[in-house]
Amino acid sequence: MKERKHIPPHLATRLLHSFLRDDLLEEVSGDLEEKFYKTVSEQSLLKARMNYWYQVVKYVRPFAIRRSKSNHINQYAMFQNYFKIGWRNLLRNKGYSLINIGGLALGMSVALLIALWIIDELSFNHYHTHYDRVVQVMQHQTADGKISSQISIPMPLGNALKNEYGTDFTHIALASWSWDHILGTGDQKISKRGMYVQQGMPEILSLRMLSGSRDALKDPASILLSASSAHALFGDTDAIGKAMRIDNKLDVKVGGVYEDVPYNSAFFDEIYFLAGWELYLTSETWLKRAAEQWDNNSFQLFAQVAPLAHIDAVSAKIKKIKAAHIKDQNRFNPEIY
Repeated sequence: MKERKHIPPHLATRLLHSFLRDDLLEEVSGDLEEKFYKTVSEQSLLKARMNYWYQVVKYVRPFAIRRSKSNHINQYAMFQNYFKIGWRNLLRNKGYSLINIGGLALGMSVALLIALWIIDELSFNHYHTHYDRVVQVMQHQTADGKISSQISIPMPLGNALKNEYGTDFTHIALASWSWDHILGTGDQKISKRGMYVQQGMPEILSLRMLSGSRDALKDPASILLSASSAHALFGDTDAIGKAMRIDNKLDVKVGGVYEDVPYNSAFFDEIYFLAGWELYLTSETWLKRAAEQWDNNSFQLFAQVAPLAHIDAVSAKIKKIKAAHIKDQNRFNPEIY
């Protein structure tokens, strides 16, 4: 037999074998090969090759393409087999398996708890919009050669900071201590922790108002309630404008209701209500005298540092402000920061 010098394009043949259905492959391959040799003998090799490629490409159609065999059954059987082998090994080495599984579970649990703790720490105080610029003014005092730090400050310091360093702060607000107070309306009475504050405090805290306004404390007879306090006193009815009393002696009306401060805030469980500073000054006679007393450290002072000011620089500026206003400054050497 004479060897044929011309054969169908090898690449086209491989392509055809790669996709054509098995039940069609033998018949189609034979037909294309027969047609190829016929075209070579009757026309030309180039024409035969081009026609062969054309016919191969024409078979790239859905009806002729080989369907991928599903491996789901095989995979299921494989995993089932792996599971059986693994289970047998567990039963065969119970002690070793218990140690490994217990160690893995404990490690994953600890890692998860650490991750949750880190997330919680990083979110601390983020409830407050300007949390990175909210500060509490404190002081150092020296007695018998020992330096003590405290958050208690004198009332006149608030006005002194506003007058002398007002451009370094967006808001400055004096505040009382957070104590339990009796809030009442009609026969309904509850005990809640809260503070008396100056007008800037709601802005410093970025209270999220549900009704009413942060500016309500401009009215000395107004009070801001947390949502839980308002619900405890007034139920589902609108609390705005409702009359109530603080400690059964101070008459106020509700000027606003704010979202409860979350647990990851420094003010959590401290401010279930905020009442006005002017109202506070009328509640006790000694408070009026304290307005001029630099040696009466009975109050708190909060502030929001201005956007262009640096906290450390402002702290250094105000360091000697109290010492400049008291005569016996060398005795305790007070330093504000």
